[in-house]
Amino acid sequence: QYVRYEFSYEDTHSNADQVVRLTIDHMDGESVTAQDCETHPPLGPRLMTDIPEVVDFTRAYQIGEPSVNVKTGEETFLVERMYAADTSFFNLFTYPLK
Repeated sequence: QYVRYEFSYEDTHSNADQVVRLTIDHMDGESVTAQDCETHPPLGPRLMTDIPEVVDFTRAYQIGEPSVNVKTGEETFLVERMYAADTSFFNLFTYPLK
């Protein structure tokens, strides 16, 4: 079940067959100590320049951990798991917006 979930999390997007998630390996000598999807910010633009098959990219970054206070006027809201993303995010991912 875990493997099925890991291979299906992008399936709901109309471009799923064209979306690739990049990961980075944290190494200790020859051993991978951790793997995550955090890459260096210039990587997306560089891949588009160097690889013609890369037609778009997006980056998302979690702001605050695990939450952040957002103030509008006199009101303050506690937002859990707030992210910033490139404007191209919704070109690649087709989340329904309300």
